[in-house]
Amino acid sequence: MDTWFVRYGWKSNPFIISADPQIFVGFDDIKRDLHEIIISGDSMNIFGPPGSGKSSLLLHFQKLLDKKKYATIFIDPVISTENSLVYEFANTIGKQNILDIILRRTPERIGFLNFLKMKLGDRRPIIFLDEAHLVNNQNVYHFLRAFHDHLGASIIMASTKRIKSHKPFKDAFRNRIVWENALRPMQSDEATRMIQLRILNSMQSKEESNPFSEEALNKIFHLSSYIPREILVNCERVCRFYANEGIRPIDDKMVEHVLKRVPRTFYVKMSYLG
Repeated sequence: MDTWFVRYGWKSNPFIISADPQIFVGFDDIKRDLHEIIISGDSMNIFGPPGSGKSSLLLHFQKLLDKKKYATIFIDPVISTENSLVYEFANTIGKQNILDIILRRTPERIGFLNFLKMKLGDRRPIIFLDEAHLVNNQNVYHFLRAFHDHLGASIIMASTKRIKSHKPFKDAFRNRIVWENALRPMQSDEATRMIQLRILNSMQSKEESNPFSEEALNKIFHLSSYIPREILVNCERVCRFYANEGIRPIDDKMVEHVLKRVPRTFYVKMSYLG
């Protein structure tokens, strides 16, 4: 196991790419918009390039919402099968064939949805659909439509492109998405907080500190186009390169040397968890 991070006094790699709602920072303006939309009962599409923080934003809100007011489900088409999409709700009410019932156009379907509404009580369902642009299964569409139309669910979709241009979703459903928000790049202060928090969570003692100068971080942000995933990848590239040098702090010229001259193939392939 490569433990380069130990040389910085860290107990783990602070730049591991993961959609962790505990260390999600920034985008306060978008968080406010999303909170208002959920309260209003509307649905929303958040779109942006890969690595811009969409999955982390959805997971952050799923964890943040009051479980006494909302029943939440997080759907990732990349790892979900048709039937696993509804396990969370199915387990709650003891109905494993929920999807089959929802897809039927029979009185049993309406009766079941009414039963589900009773089981939810005062809680409103919120569905977080990650990677919505990858959905090409009509069963997913029927499931979302049923929860939106019969149970008043808000559907928060994250995608790399506008869902209103995604053909697998029918026009009648796309028109239900009344809010759209293009996820902007991080701002410098947000990116700085992200790196500081990740390093703080990885430190073995309070005596260890951020190895980057302010100029170095700004150089990384600029060369990463202020995209969160790229920032983390490039922070790791730089720290790996200088792990054996013992040079502190890492300045902007050192950053530029690594990111512009040292090929990415120099590094161990980094895992992507979300």
